[in-house]
This record gives sequence, structure tokens and C-alpha cells, in this order.
Amino acid sequence: MTKQRACVVLERPPAKKPVRIPGGKGFASNKAARYDWVAREVFLPLFPVIARDVISFCGKRDGKCLDLGSGGGLFGYHIARESEMSVCFLDIDPHAVDICHRRGVEWNLAHRCMYVVADVVDMPFPDAGFDVVVSRSSWRFWGEMGRLRRAFAEIHRVLVPGGIALIGSSLGTPDIQDRIRARMKEIEPEWPRNVDKKKNSCTYAEMCDVLNGIGIRTRVEESDRGTWLLIRKEAENLE
Repeated sequence: MTKQRACVVLERPPAKKPVRIPGGKGFASNKAARYDWVAREVFLPLFPVIARDVISFCGKRDGKCLDLGSGGGLFGYHIARESEMSVCFLDIDPHAVDICHRRGVEWNLAHRCMYVVADVVDMPFPDAGFDVVVSRSSWRFWGEMGRLRRAFAEIHRVLVPGGIALIGSSLGTPDIQDRIRARMKEIEPEWPRNVDKKKNSCTYAEMCDVLNGIGIRTRVEESDRGTWLLIRKEAENLE
């Protein structure tokens, strides 16, 4: 049965108590703003690289893309910049989606985008609505196996037949990785240990095996640029 609910389009959330940005760079209004500061100031060079990688790998420059756990939207916006795709940004944190929307307006991309506050395990979209689904450095924070099964089943559901999902992590080229690691050590000496301890216990290989076991065609794509779970939804047989 096709599942469809009203999408929750962001209204500006109330401000929260400011928190100091690492390295004495000022204040952010909430956790989402702090993460976005790090993404913008440290990780920004990797997003054009992995956006082009995704487009090249999918062999598709138009259609609809869904960016899960989008945060401030830097991944999805670079996909939009490098292609003709429209992009839907989904995050469970309304503050993150607010930042993402404001960036879309500033970058003159909001007219090609949609902004949704929702949980990946229960997405408010009809079946077969997206040609491409992406998520960078998010799935290891979606909970343990019960929630992961539901989340990946949702990803498979919203893909069009023949669609592709790339769910994983990348720091870009080796040179970009070195620069990111050096900068992060300056502003967050415990990184990445302080992040790793918040992740679920599932590995890429384990998740791949589970998904194939429930009929979701998946393989692990690993290179010096990162590691991704690649999901291909079977095209419909029209014969």
C-alpha cells in the first residue's frame, strides 16, 4: 500500500541558549548551528567532490534527490549545483532544517528544493518518489538494528524502480582528508573519538548482509575517498 502523509515543512523554531563554538570562534544558537559551523568552516571542500562522485556514479543529472540527515544541506546543495536535480532535505532537527532553508535562499537554490522535518524510519513521502537518495555520516546515528531495518526499508520504498541510494561516509580526496583531520584536531582534540562513541554498533558489512537478507539489493563501495552502502532498487519488468 502506498504510504503518504502531509510533509512537515519547517516553520522557524524558537531560539535556544547559545553555545560556544570550538576554538573561540563565537557562539552558535544550538547544536545544529554548531555542527553547521564545523561543516562550513572545516568540511566544506569535500562536498563538491563527493557531489560530483554521486552524480557520476548514478549517471543521472536530473530527477529528484533526497538528502537524509541533511543538517545544513551542504551535500545536497552541491548536488543541486552540479546537476539539474531538485533536492529534498530531511532532518529530524527543525533547527538544522531551518539553517538548511536559509542557506538555500542565500544560494538561490531554494526554488528547486523542499525542506522536511521527519524521522528516517517514518518518512512522509509516497512510494517511488526519488531517483537518488543520499546520506553522508548520518546512518550510524539512526539507532540500533531495529531502527536501521526500518530506515533502510523506507529508503528502498521511496526510491523509484531503477533508483540508487548511497548511504555512507566520505572525507573527500586523500589531500582533503588530511586537511580536515588536521583542522579538526585543532578545534576538537578528542575528534573523532568523541563522535565514534555516539555511533551505533553496526558495521557496513553487517548492514549489507542484513539488507540483502530482507531483499534489499545492497553492496559496500569502499575506496580511498570513503565507504558507502549502495542500494539499487530493481527496475520494473514491463514485459
